[in-house]
Amino acid sequence: AGAIETDSIKIAVRDQEGFNRNAQLNLSTVDTENTKIKLLDQLGIKPFSPVLPAVIGQVLAGEPAAQAGFEAGDRILKAKQQAISSWSDWVDIIRDNPERSLAVDYERNGQVFSTTLIPAMVESGDKKIGRIGAAAEIPEGFLDQYQARERYGPLDALKLSVEKTWDFSVLTLKVLGKILIGEASVNNLSGPITIAQTAGKSASIGYMYFLKFLAIVSISLGVLNLLPIPVLDGGHLFFFLLEAIKGSALSESFIEQGQRIGFALLIALMGVAFYVDLNRFFN
Repeated sequence: AGAIETDSIKIAVRDQEGFNRNAQLNLSTVDTENTKIKLLDQLGIKPFSPVLPAVIGQVLAGEPAAQAGFEAGDRILKAKQQAISSWSDWVDIIRDNPERSLAVDYERNGQVFSTTLIPAMVESGDKKIGRIGAAAEIPEGFLDQYQARERYGPLDALKLSVEKTWDFSVLTLKVLGKILIGEASVNNLSGPITIAQTAGKSASIGYMYFLKFLAIVSISLGVLNLLPIPVLDGGHLFFFLLEAIKGSALSESFIEQGQRIGFALLIALMGVAFYVDLNRFFN
């Protein structure tokens, strides 16, 4: 399973009737470097998705949905002679019919209308799927039933935050190590473009998600800053350690040479991160 470090994991499962059981999840066929196929898809797991009504909440100008005359608030009733009962039904039909003419019945202000819709074709991994440029309407308070909030006292919160920070720091170092020895893809790196995009997405979901994202970025930068690379703080600590072992100060030429090497490493790392960002953005 490559960078996952194990070929199987034990999981505890609770079924819909409330009974618990243990299971073994096989990871031997998982390819962590294949970014075209999602990890859960490789495992054969489909996450739970709330059932949204087939009501359009937003239509992008110039996209197939707008060209077909759809507006926010339209309820999809039928497409391709099939009854539509949820947004996922609607999405499945759109994805499966790129550049194909679809007869669609929809309701607007109590009246039923018909139109012809031709989804655009876009690439998703190694597949070609349909896209119309429309988003679902999410009823107010709809997601509250799927959310839970845990509260901790000051001491418990401090303990948990330290544990989370340590776990993520160790994970960051493990991933960097595997990238260096070729066991993990450089696609795991993220540059300023991806960071900005993810910051925007997390902020649109809610301030708690945005703060959590900022914490993750801060921890990652802190871990990188402590690496024994000259120019970084970790590099200065490394020089101090060498001086302690040597028993005398390091020569100016040695320090300057180390800083040149450290600067070159940082430029190379930034270049790779930018390349991965641009490749991810344009693809």
